[in-house]
Amino acid sequence: MKKSHKSLLLRFDRVLSQDVMRQALMLIAILVVVFVISFILLSVAGNDWGTFCKEKNISKWVFPLYLLIDGNTFHDFCTDSGANRITVFITCMIYIAGVILFTGMLISVMTNMIERRVENHKDGLIHYLQSGHYVIMGFDDLVPSFISYIFGKDKDAYVLILTSVDAEKVKEKLSKTFCKKQLERVIVNYGHRTNLESYKDIRLEAAEEIFVVGYHLHDAHDAINVECVDNISNYLSSPNTKQKPSRITCVFRDIDTYSAFKTTEIFDKVNELGIEFVPYNFYTNWAKQ
Repeated sequence: MKKSHKSLLLRFDRVLSQDVMRQALMLIAILVVVFVISFILLSVAGNDWGTFCKEKNISKWVFPLYLLIDGNTFHDFCTDSGANRITVFITCMIYIAGVILFTGMLISVMTNMIERRVENHKDGLIHYLQSGHYVIMGFDDLVPSFISYIFGKDKDAYVLILTSVDAEKVKEKLSKTFCKKQLERVIVNYGHRTNLESYKDIRLEAAEEIFVVGYHLHDAHDAINVECVDNISNYLSSPNTKQKPSRITCVFRDIDTYSAFKTTEIFDKVNELGIEFVPYNFYTNWAKQ
């Protein structure tokens, strides 16, 4: 018995902690249960309420719902119907249940929906961009340079950063380089650059260009970036993918890694997709400058 009780509470808490639609559906389900119980209790109490419904031209099936959501109906019934005490008591309980549901739970659900929406926005869990955006995968000190490069090409461009770094920290770092107006065109979404599921959310296939940056302090930086390019090529090779970015720029910490990468099937696959592949190495570009 204790085990099933704990299991029921666990399921209830899981539903509440998930998307707001489930919370709204739970509220509707509770309303339906209360409505059915109210109808049964009124039917058991007598037919005083039935007479009142005829006089007011109200359907008996709708009356319990009116009691739950409309205080005027409760007032009119108590003053005009001349119902017995039991029926009045039941209608009073139904009205109180309605007050709890609609002024309590409904407001709580609505407030929670707004709070959750704000939290999801701050955490980078809401996806806005559909096409024509520039995607930067990963986040490190090179990212502001790439954003500046993108804004240099198109000042009205939207830049989407896919990173597992906390979205608020990313925005805080970028605020030191870019003005508020520019930051409004930078969207930070949470996700890992090697996770194909994240690609669907950010509409990778509809991006103008992709910049695989990664995190240069990671020991396996180049290997993860190569894996990312492989996953991108596999994702874009899907028969359902009709659009493709024009270019992929990939950061290599070690030039020898790129030399080896050119001999792989991944490099050939990217070329077969008709996408221009551009290697980028900070030290080489710095030396040229």
